[in-house]
Amino acid sequence: MCHISDFGRCGHFAGFDIEVTQLGILGGDRTILTLTDFAFHGELGCSPHRFRSSRSGRVEVAFGERTQKSRNPKGVHAVTNGNGQVSVRALSVGPIVGYTTYRSVRLWGRGKHKKNEWCWGVARLKKKNEKNFQATKVFKMKRHFDYTAVVDFDELLPGTAYDFQFGYVTTAQDLAAAPKSTNLKWTSASVGCVQTAPENDRDQISLIFGSCRYILSVWGGAIWDERGDKVYRSINRQIDGYTEQSAWKDEDRNTDPIPTDLVLMVGDQIYADDLNFVSPDDSLEDYLKRYRLTFSQDHVRRLMSRLPTYMMLDDHEIEDNWTQDRVSEKGGKFGSAMHAYQSYQMIHGPAYEPELGQVNKIWYSFRHGSADFFVLDTRTERFIENRTPRIIGDRQMRALLAWLLTPTNTIKFVVSSVPMFPDGRTRSKDKWSGFEAQRLQVLDFIRDHAIKRVVFLSGDVHCSMTSVLGCSTHSDFKVHSIISSSFFWPYPQGQDSDFDLTGVLSRSGESRYEITKTSDVISSDNFTRVTGDSKGICVEVYDRKGYKKDCQEYSF
Repeated sequence: MCHISDFGRCGHFAGFDIEVTQLGILGGDRTILTLTDFAFHGELGCSPHRFRSSRSGRVEVAFGERTQKSRNPKGVHAVTNGNGQVSVRALSVGPIVGYTTYRSVRLWGRGKHKKNEWCWGVARLKKKNEKNFQATKVFKMKRHFDYTAVVDFDELLPGTAYDFQFGYVTTAQDLAAAPKSTNLKWTSASVGCVQTAPENDRDQISLIFGSCRYILSVWGGAIWDERGDKVYRSINRQIDGYTEQSAWKDEDRNTDPIPTDLVLMVGDQIYADDLNFVSPDDSLEDYLKRYRLTFSQDHVRRLMSRLPTYMMLDDHEIEDNWTQDRVSEKGGKFGSAMHAYQSYQMIHGPAYEPELGQVNKIWYSFRHGSADFFVLDTRTERFIENRTPRIIGDRQMRALLAWLLTPTNTIKFVVSSVPMFPDGRTRSKDKWSGFEAQRLQVLDFIRDHAIKRVVFLSGDVHCSMTSVLGCSTHSDFKVHSIISSSFFWPYPQGQDSDFDLTGVLSRSGESRYEITKTSDVISSDNFTRVTGDSKGICVEVYDRKGYKKDCQEYSF
């Protein structure tokens, strides 16, 4: 057993040098516990297999491989055909198209556990409508990460469509037995497609976003709810265009495909706590099982295999209304939740940087065509009791402000799992309104530097709406808020009466931030499409069956 608190700044254990300040990701500016690697995705062959937290706040972590001697002979253990080719198996979860630039794409997938064997991911990619694939990539899918892995394809062409195949094979526990890429049969592999981002930042962008997809899964999965998957069927139908085979029997449906660049899932992709008291997830295996079930449903799986999908956690990936103040009591639960989050959500996004071999933050930024995105982590750096209240850490705040100040001609989307505004009528410490000093710091910075085209995208509150924030002393200040939630929530949802939709938001010196309601509050399951460029945006809200509920246009 190794005690992180015994290291100080650096430590040495089991032959491995440990730089705590670099490896720690949990707790933002305050290192609590590292789960990184030893696994992401180094070659140390060592990872944490046990950790716990005492009430005093001391976190303990045990390192070292639990090994078993293989009884299998060396070689590939997979189905072969008459020619000795190894059959590539379909992924057990995935594929997910992740971080995509104008020259590269990141793909994610999960193999399947097989005792005493290595699991190898195999993937290949080609330009759409071309016959020949690029060279096959072979990479390990590690047990420590539930046999999930990512693979990057680089040197691609901007704005170009590609098809890919992705699967896995297994071998005995011997590195020398890695499968040969030239001896694979791809018939059963999982498939998907992706279009790289445009190189020109003047191209229009169209994105889908939303949050809060509730699925009741209790008592070992004996109760399992698939209603939450239907919203993704409607999104897929928009992308495909409605045909006689897939259309609903309604004459007022659009029959043309809608070009779509990416998907943002801005929190509560899983509900690990169910109803807060009915069989909440607690162990690492609990969290991993929930992700496997949630991401394996048909319609969401198809959506994520065809569009770049970016994610950020909120509280229900851990526990309702989570703050870091709880770590001293529930460090083991938090560690399990974050380990699962890294494996299933974070690793396929921009926060994971393979060249660093480690992770010390989960917030990230990226560009896609005419839009820049800063995706905030408002959960794992949040404190409300043990120190000055804050919703994000100092380093993340500095990065956000520097990103806002960078001169671009693009839309600046700030993605926050909880709303920046409007405020709820019942003052809540769970939203930005509970951290007024930091909220004013961000708004004052935008105002004082006359930053244009800033749009906040958020979810969490189980309803959808748009609003605009102005400033009585700075007529050119204008910030937009677009909230989209929930993908699926089978209980009462947010109402107009729950929010302060007009009036003064807060004071900052002599300035008054004034909010204007610009749309109805949609109190039903929905998703939102945002289309725009440097001149303005169009915001369309659709219900779970794909009917348009609202449409608003805003000029910059």
